[in-house]
Amino acid sequence: MRMVALAAALAVAVGFSAHVGAQGTCLRAGQADSVVIGVLDEAQFTDASGRRGSALILSVARPVCLSGSDPDDNVKPSARVHVFSSDEALHKRLQGAVGGRLRLKGEAFLAHTVHHRAPVVFNVSAIEAD
Repeated sequence: MRMVALAAALAVAVGFSAHVGAQGTCLRAGQADSVVIGVLDEAQFTDASGRRGSALILSVARPVCLSGSDPDDNVKPSARVHVFSSDEALHKRLQGAVGGRLRLKGEAFLAHTVHHRAPVVFNVSAIEAD
């Protein structure tokens, strides 16, 4: 009887943590105080016109998805997030932090141009070492 109760409690706990985990990994499109944590890398690419470029890519331990009221804002989980900052000083700090594990605060949105290199794009407003 005790084993049955323990098994039931474990099943509830596992189900609860999976639900919390699924909710915790989905970013809300357009929400300015979203947070992503991962290791920052600089990816090199060649575009359709043959021009070389680079993008800052955050590799997250737990894939993140994107959700929003617009159906186009709903993106399946991805282990890669394209990050940048519209603040030039913050963008330079990001470039200097390549290779580091970071906690980034900002706003997530759907990749919508050929320049975006991951399904979720993140405009960084604050950087912290993790």
